[in-house]
Parts: sequence; C-alpha cells; structure tokens
Amino acid sequence: MKKLALLILMMYITMLGAFAEPVATVAPEQPVATNAPVQSASTPGNQTIPLAPLPSPVQSFDEEKTSVNTPQAPAGKAATPAATAASPSPTPTPAPQEFTGSATISILFTTDIHGAFQRNAQTGVLGYSGINAIARSVPNCILVDSGDYLSSSQFLAEDSINSILELMNATGYHVAGIGETDLANGAAVVQDVKSRAAFHMLSTNVTTGIERTPLLESTKIIEIAGIKVGFFSLLNPELRLSAELQDMNDVYLEDASKTAQNSVNSLKQQGADVIIALSHMGNQEGVGVDQIAAFVSGIDYILDGHDHVEESGRFIGETMILNAGSGGKQLIQLELQFGPGKTIQSFSTTQWFYEATEALPLDENLVNLENAIVARQNAFLMESVADSKVDLKYSDDILYQSHPLGNFIADAYREKTKAT
Repeated sequence: MKKLALLILMMYITMLGAFAEPVATVAPEQPVATNAPVQSASTPGNQTIPLAPLPSPVQSFDEEKTSVNTPQAPAGKAATPAATAASPSPTPTPAPQEFTGSATISILFTTDIHGAFQRNAQTGVLGYSGINAIARSVPNCILVDSGDYLSSSQFLAEDSINSILELMNATGYHVAGIGETDLANGAAVVQDVKSRAAFHMLSTNVTTGIERTPLLESTKIIEIAGIKVGFFSLLNPELRLSAELQDMNDVYLEDASKTAQNSVNSLKQQGADVIIALSHMGNQEGVGVDQIAAFVSGIDYILDGHDHVEESGRFIGETMILNAGSGGKQLIQLELQFGPGKTIQSFSTTQWFYEATEALPLDENLVNLENAIVARQNAFLMESVADSKVDLKYSDDILYQSHPLGNFIADAYREKTKAT
C-alpha cells in the first residue's frame, strides 16, 4: 500500500510539474545565515561574441523614441524557413559586421517557461518550435531568457534537464540568466549545464564557497549589425529564503544593486552600446525590479521574470521594464533602431502569442524532438499503477480549499512519513 501510494503521488506531482500552470510558492519565514560582506561577482576575460543577421523580410518601423507601441500580436508575419539539417543546431555566430550609420536589431525575450516545452494550440504554449519560428522570422535578433527553464518533472529531473538543454540549444538561444528553480538543481548541475549549453549562461550575483566564487559568467557582450549589446543577470537575494533554496549550502546571493552597478560599469568599459539586465527579481517586498531600476544607473532595459506578471513596457526613470509572463505562452520582441553615433533613435515592443505564430513555418526537427520527449515521458507517466473511483483532476481550487487531489496527496504524504 505504501509503495502504491508513493507511485501515484509521484505520478501526479510529475504531471502537474510538466503540464500545469506554474504556481508561485510562499516561502516559510525562517532565518538563514547572514551573508558575509558583499563582493562583486565579476569574471575576467569576457569577450565579444559577434552575430550575423538571420534571413527574413525586414519589418517597417516608425515609432518615435519617446513613445512605446500599444503591444499587439502581429498578424501572420512572413518567415524564411531555415535550411533543413540532419538534427537541430544552435544559431551560428559568424564574423562581426561594421556599423554603417543605422541599424535595427531585436531582442526576443522569454522567461519562466517552467518546462512547458511543447507547442500546444489548446493551452497557447508557444513551444520551443514556436519560439524558434519567431526567431527565424525576425532579422538581426538575439534570443534570451531570464530564468526558470530547467524545471519540469521531479523524479525524472536528470532526463528533464537534459531534454530542456537539448531543446534550448536547438532553438537558438544566445543568452540566459538563471532563476531560483534552476539554481535549486544545485550549483554543480548548473555548471554542468553551462558546460554543455550552446548559449551563454549568466549569473551576476550568485556565488559559491568560502571565497564567494562567481557561479557563472557575470556579463556578456553580443555584437549584431555593428551594435554591441551588453547583458548581465540578477537573481533576487530574498529568494535565498525560498523553499527551493533555503537548504542549499555554500551558495550565496550577493547584493543585487551593488553587483548590478558593477556589471553596468564593466559593460560600459567594454564598449557596450546598450545595456540589458536579464532579471529574475520580480517585485518582492524589500527588494525587486523597481528598486534596481530606480537605484542602478545605466540600465537601458530590464527583462524581468519570477513573479509571472506580464509587463509590456513601463518606465522607471530612463529604464524600461518588460516581463513575458510564464508558462511559455508569450515572447516579447523589443525592437531598437540605432542612428548616427549608435544612439537609440526609436524603439517598439511586440507581444507574440500562439495565434500570431500559426502562419510561420516550423522546424520539423524541433517538432519531432518535442514529440519524442513527450513520448519518452509518457512511457513512464502513463503506466497504470492503480484505479481511483474519485475524480482527481487538477484545479486551482486546490490552492484555496479542500480538493480530492489535495486530499489524496496529503494522505500519501502522511502514509509515507507517518506524520499526524
């Protein structure tokens, strides 16, 4: 009976993690060790990574610098299909281009995908195949993520992480920060993922060990169309109290504002023309994305995540904040037009949803990869271990009141742990 209850519990938790909407958890209020004095998490040897434009029709652009588009999903943009390969491969980084006096580039931004990797018309999930299709339709683009992508099923964690890494490599991501659920896999796992990632993983204020060694690269400059775009990544220090991180040893979250300012200064010294923060801050009490925008000078755009609250573009001072929500249902395109002196002349934002991608050609290899991962998971998850006479379907009611699935999970925990 114990084994049966545990198997059923694991099955439902896994299905919830892989397919249900992510739900923010409230961290228990308990003290953690006070960090030592703040240190700057900088990594020497950052180099410029050049990018060439991807083939695609050029979009018209007529926004003034002082205004923001009323964001809306584009209606069926044309796209140029990528060359078919034997297997998916990441976006190449050829020789840099010279700036000719004007340039238009786009930053494509996702966050908090939480394992929602397969394209799905019913739920509106873009899928990595949909994200890739958008990227191939937009010229001169850099594809980035602000964290919480290495999370899906619990007891298939290793297979899940490997699958997501394979998908992100094939999708063509260039830069990604990390969120608390990524870090919860352990510093060693994050560093292993970084060693196999075709994209740059950044972590400006996460350090490890007695010497507070930076976990990942602190900053990265990517050059596209002659424009040097500087990136750094922040994880909210208050998430050290979260359920995911509170039991981790030798992992520290340094002061966000100080490390952010150090990163901005470093990127400016390296010649960055525009500075973008990949933020996993949210608007937590005490410290959040608004505080970073207000107190750190020199950040042009903050691409925020963590609290799953969509932000299509708002300003605090001269810094613009955007948030692509959660669950892989939205991608935000930030388009920047540069003029003489590499100054930003105008910009616009576009929110991409599932419907706007239906006219785009998909990479068949990526679609097949998504399907293969689902089939591999289902081979285990769909094995019947017991029958229930009670409906145990998931509902958000489980968060607020007694619910059959919640009661089942609680009973299984009590049976396993002998708790009262």
